[in-house]
Amino acid sequence: MNKPPASRHQESREHFKHRLEAFSDIVFALALSQLALQLEVPKRIEDLTVNPVAYLLFFVTFAIVCFYWIAHYRMFRLAFQAYPVDIFLNFVFLAFTAILPYTLQVYIKFASHWQNGNKLPYGLYIASFAGTALPMSLLFYRALLRRDPSLTPKERLDVYRAFLRNAFILATTAICGIVLALATYPFLAMYPFAILGPAIAILRRRVKRVPARFLPEGMATA
Repeated sequence: MNKPPASRHQESREHFKHRLEAFSDIVFALALSQLALQLEVPKRIEDLTVNPVAYLLFFVTFAIVCFYWIAHYRMFRLAFQAYPVDIFLNFVFLAFTAILPYTLQVYIKFASHWQNGNKLPYGLYIASFAGTALPMSLLFYRALLRRDPSLTPKERLDVYRAFLRNAFILATTAICGIVLALATYPFLAMYPFAILGPAIAILRRRVKRVPARFLPEGMATA
């Protein structure tokens, strides 16, 4: 028996969503693989400890990419719909996620000394964060605007908090960019990142309700 067109369209959309999520996982895996390839095998065993910054680079970037994978998983589980705009935003997010190990490698290699006045490594590193936070915040914001009635109150709150979290990261990168443009010493532009962890923890504790404009019509008037 043939299924109605609406049902076939919905199944096709869900199938594409699963394929896109699988493709996204491949991009994350390649980003981590690229990071691992940066750790060159030394010619002598004694040289393993010559450059400890390389190990710091590996673990910091690994943690960042894993954080983004978790955020991406939550976005697909709660907020993503396979509309053209959302698909485009997802690809933009993946592009900046894929380049994040490279920009961090450049930052560590060329900006390791505070006397270095070259702003480009700092700018690339800050831009990679902005490039991931902007499309992710837009994806969560679009999900809030859809006011999906199938979400539970807790899930809707998780989506709202995720939007605020990424919007705050984006605002922090903007502050870093302003400091970078104005400061004599480029390393000062990295200091605003120090508030991210505590600020996000406070945001999670303080934000307990979703604004009425993001609630389904029945819930908004209840």
